[in-house]
Formats: sequence, structure tokens, C-alpha cells
Amino acid sequence: MPKQRRHIQPFVTTAAVVCAAMTLGSATTRCYAQRPATLTKDGIYAQALKRSAAITSLDVSFTGDQVAGPTVQVTQGRTMPLPFVFSHRRIAFDESRFVSEHNFAGDPFVTDVNATRWVAFNGVATSLYVAAQDGPPGILGIDMDLPDFKDRTGKAEELTTSGIDYFDMQLLNPPTTDGQGIGDLSLISLLQSDSAVLREKMETVDGRECHVIDLYDPSGATDRVAMTVWTDPKQGSLPIHQCHYTLNASLETELLIEFAVTDSIEIEPGLWLATDGWKKVYATSAIKDIPFREWEIHVDRDAGDTPLLAVNIPLPAGNFDIWDRVPAGTDCFIEESQESWIARADDVQAVATQFLATASLKSGPDDAIQRFSLLGRTDDQSSHAWSITMMCSIGGAGLFLLIPWRRRRPSSQLCE
Repeated sequence: MPKQRRHIQPFVTTAAVVCAAMTLGSATTRCYAQRPATLTKDGIYAQALKRSAAITSLDVSFTGDQVAGPTVQVTQGRTMPLPFVFSHRRIAFDESRFVSEHNFAGDPFVTDVNATRWVAFNGVATSLYVAAQDGPPGILGIDMDLPDFKDRTGKAEELTTSGIDYFDMQLLNPPTTDGQGIGDLSLISLLQSDSAVLREKMETVDGRECHVIDLYDPSGATDRVAMTVWTDPKQGSLPIHQCHYTLNASLETELLIEFAVTDSIEIEPGLWLATDGWKKVYATSAIKDIPFREWEIHVDRDAGDTPLLAVNIPLPAGNFDIWDRVPAGTDCFIEESQESWIARADDVQAVATQFLATASLKSGPDDAIQRFSLLGRTDDQSSHAWSITMMCSIGGAGLFLLIPWRRRRPSSQLCE
């Protein structure tokens, strides 16, 4: 059972005042540099590794609903919802399996429908179920080739937490080779980067002393800051605020994306995870046609107000076998053999059992586990190349942006 909950009042910020102040009711509390940092960069890195090592499995259900900004766009005379106007998702994983069950409005591929998109890897096979809510039966595809988890290409891109707001807002994603924290939104890779600098002074964020980490252009081509993160040492260095920046044609710095954790829980002794927060994407002159939008992120709660968030518990195998729980009428197929069938209510389990037997003959679970690294534990301390590319969650979907860099020294940018 959770030991303690800690509530963090939300920031109120604007693009004109970049992470400048916090509004608590009618009063505004400014943060300021104060006593020297109590941890070194290596000390915070050790806490980030400890957090990752403490999670062997996780199961969470949460919403990410838009609360501000436009919800529709007009494209070629059609009015369609912007991506992820509302979103409800369940993520469960352990060291060899992963499932994402996602229901949302505004499909980035079919933007005029509410959609269901489930993807799972059970240690042997990947399955993907896609359907329009309140529409015709969906499609289920099953792929027995192992995902490329090492390079995270193809279907492996969906078998990860990266790009999912709940994990992004607390930098809880697995590190990638060249992520540097800004490309993979991982606290581990941020602190591995030689371009990340811990400020000498801590700053008060809503009454909490935080360490402040600035990520400078990792390519070394400029000395501009691309990202700033505030971590709370009393919550195991949980990132409670992030700002991501870009530069416009006039060489003026603009705030592009901002995350905040507004509530958290000590799910196990010393292990703090977010339960509530928000994300804001700002309109900038540097990137055209992206309006200001804001989402609130909330972990679901049961009737007793307990967050539906669990770690280090056994996860039933059925969680990762979505082919035996698709609706009747679903068009199913196996990609390699092109064998296909229409799911019937009376034979779904039989088909699943037969498929499992076939898949197990082709590829054993041990082989899959050796190539699977969802939790991203790594001892690689090597330097990383910077591609001048930031993967950020604009509208909830991963979007690669070419960011111009130039110096901006943020000695007190949350406070000024």
C-alpha cells in the first residue's frame, strides 16, 4: 500500500513569461536561487538508476484529456478533430512483455473518428488491434517476427512508453543511445549527457527545494539551452517540471513544450511516481500551424480514491494476448502466413490456443527476452552524438522537429 502522497500546486505560465511564476489562488510565488545544491549530478543520476531498477513491472490506467486550445482543424474543406482531444490508456509491462490499450479521439492517421488502438507483445508475438469506436468491426494483425528493440524501429516504436504523456512528464522512459534526455525524455540519458549541467544553487518550486538541470546543445555547435528540468530530492529526484525551448527566425527564444507533475505517490518506500500533471504545447513563430493546447493527465482511481497504479506485481499472461479478447466480427490475420479469419464469439479462445502453439514452435520466449529492453537499464556511459532532432509529444504523438540552437543562459529562467 502507498505510504504517503505529496501534492504539488500547479504552475501557471505563459509563453511571454517562460516558466516565470507560480500562481497559488490569487497570490503569485516566485522561485529563486537559494542554498547550494545538496546532490551532485552523479548523485541525481544514481537516484534515477535506482528508480529504474526498482520497477520490474508496472500497470497503470490514466486519462490525458485536452482542457484548453482548439479541438478541431479544417483540412481541405473538412472539419476534423485535432489528435488526442481525449485519451484513455492502460499501459502494463514487465521485463519481457508489453501492452497498450488506447481509446482516443482524433486518430493521427484517420482523424475524423474516435479510435481504439491496442498493441501488445507477449514475449513471442506482436499483435495490433485497430477499430473505429461505434463503427464497423476492427482489424487484428499478428506478427511472429520479433520486434527490433535494440534500434526501436518498426513495430518496436509502439512497444515502449516513449511519447506517452504519463511517462514523458516524469522522464520515466528508457534511455536511447543518442537520446540525451531531450530525444527520449529519459532522466537517465539526460544525466548521462556531458551537455547536461547541474546549477550550483537549488530553486524553490512551490515551497520545495529543487535541483535544476540545464541541457545545452549536445552537438557542441552552440551553447544554447534546449531543456531545463527541476527535480525534487525529497521524492527520489522525481522531475516535477520541464521546459523545452526553440528559437525563432529573429533569434528569440520561445517556450515550446512544458510538463508539470502536480501530484505524486510513494508507491513503495523511496519510489515516487506521478499520479497527476499537465502538458502544454505553445504556439511559436518558429513552428507553423501548431496552436496552443493543454492537456491534464490523471491516473484513474477506484471507488476508494486509490490510484490505479501498481508496480512489481505479477501480470497475468492474458493481459498480453489481445487476440483472444477482440470483439466478434474482427477481421484477423497472421502477417507471415497471411492466414485470416473472422473472429466469432464461440471460437476466439480456440483460435488463440492454436495460434499460441504455432508461434511457440517458431520462436521461444527466451529468444525474445534477450532482445527486449523496455525498462532501459543500461551501464553504457559512452558519449552520444546529437542529431539536432528533438522528439517531443506535440498533441500526444511523437513528432521530430529540427530545432535551431543559439545561446540562452537560463541562470534563473523559472524565476525572472
